[in-house]
Amino acid sequence: MRPRTIVLLVLLGLCAAYGWISAPSYAPISSKLGFMLGSFTGNGLVVVVVWLVGVGLIALSKGNEKPVDSASRTMFDEVQEVAGKLVVDGYRRLAALHGCAPTSKTSDKQILEMYQKVGTAFREVADQRNERFPAGTQNYIVWKFLQVNETLGSEMVDPHLRYEINKYREEGLRPDYNQDLKLF
Repeated sequence: MRPRTIVLLVLLGLCAAYGWISAPSYAPISSKLGFMLGSFTGNGLVVVVVWLVGVGLIALSKGNEKPVDSASRTMFDEVQEVAGKLVVDGYRRLAALHGCAPTSKTSDKQILEMYQKVGTAFREVADQRNERFPAGTQNYIVWKFLQVNETLGSEMVDPHLRYEINKYREEGLRPDYNQDLKLF
């Protein structure tokens, strides 16, 4: 990683750590990153990692997936690449350790899409309920949906997500979802 990328990551992490990311002028960013930051307390390195993942997912959600030639690569491209790799590697490591999904049946892109879709849906309901949950809880919920994707099929993910979101909205978060799953 180039030195300017490291400097950018440190600055972004400090912004998140000091709460600048939740300022009104950052509302468009914080609304997309809200599901990432949760009720976050921790050291600066973890804040940087969470920020990296959020930046990568924002880029993914904007459809910024076209290949970039090396001459026009930006720091944002580098951050997006690192963030996606951290999330994917975390879930792949857990899958290998526990012998479950995501396996090779699920692409890296599908893992990131699931992370964004499920994380955003649960964070939106949490915001409606004036609740917050840690990133580790979100990681666990996404992991459960990666299992659904591989065991029941991708056609079951959206109906199951709707069911779980409605259940969360009406009854609160399932106690069994309240796990702290660390990806990094």
